[in-house]
Amino acid sequence: MVEDINTSKNDLTNSNESLTSQLRQIYSGPAFDDRTNMFGSQESDVKCFQIIYPISLTLPDGSEITINNEEDWDEIDLWYEENEDSDEDPEIVYPFDVILDDDKVVTITNEEDFKELKDYCDY
Repeated sequence: MVEDINTSKNDLTNSNESLTSQLRQIYSGPAFDDRTNMFGSQESDVKCFQIIYPISLTLPDGSEITINNEEDWDEIDLWYEENEDSDEDPEIVYPFDVILDDDKVVTITNEEDFKELKDYCDY
């Protein structure tokens, strides 16, 4: 669970977009600026958190995709392209770990933790 987080920042709990979709947008090519701002990069001093790989996603058909590095997000992008009319999105498999900007490792155990993390990042 993410502790000591100011939940008044950018409340995303009312978003119609799934958390997986939001995470995908950050890691996908078209959202490179968002990815840089939220997850940091070697070229940028801006850093909020980094995912500790692997992270898995369950597809609506019950199959699972494991993301082992940033390049593997292309698989999720491809799924969205091939299933743009789908009423369901892939779901994040909890728990997964992240490293915060202060080098603290935090385990995200559920959707609420993930929303708090996004609030913490003011994203």
